[in-house]
Amino acid sequence: MGSELEATMATRTMGRLVLLTAIVTMAAAAGVGAWLWQQGAAAVAESPPPARPPVAAGEAKPAAPSAAPPVLQVPGTLEAFEVTDVFAKVSGYVQSVSVDIGDRIKAGQTLAVIDVPELVKELAQVRAEEAARAAALKSAEAGIAAAQAKGVRSSIR
Repeated sequence: MGSELEATMATRTMGRLVLLTAIVTMAAAAGVGAWLWQQGAAAVAESPPPARPPVAAGEAKPAAPSAAPPVLQVPGTLEAFEVTDVFAKVSGYVQSVSVDIGDRIKAGQTLAVIDVPELVKELAQVRAEEAARAAALKSAEAGIAAAQAKGVRSSIR
C-alpha cells in the first residue's frame, strides 16, 4: 500500500514538473518573440529616408512616374454579406461544376450537374413499363374494334 502511494505521489510530482517546465518555456518564447518584434519595429522607425539626387538651384525637372504603384499591405478579414448552404435534392456523383467559390449567381442558375445512375435506371424501367402498357392498351382497343366489327356487344361500360 505504501509503495502505491509513493508511486502515485511521484507521478503527480513529475506531471507538475513537466507542466511547470512547459509554462516557463512558453513564457520565455513569448518574451523573446515580443522583444524581436519590438527590435524590428524600432529598426524600421530609425532607418533614414532614401537619399535623393541633388538638384542645382533654379533647375526644374519634371516628375517621372514611378515604375510600380505604391502598395499598402494591411492585415484584414473578408466576410460575405450573405452565406447560403446549398444541398442537392438527390445524392449522386458530381458530373460537372459550373461555378467557382466567390462567383455571383442568379436564381435558377445551374451550379452543378449530378449523375444519379440509380434514378436513370429506374426512369428507364418506368418508361419500358409505360411502353408495354401502351402496347397492351392498343392491343385491347384493336380487340374491341374487331369484336364490334363482328357485331358482338360489350357488356362492360
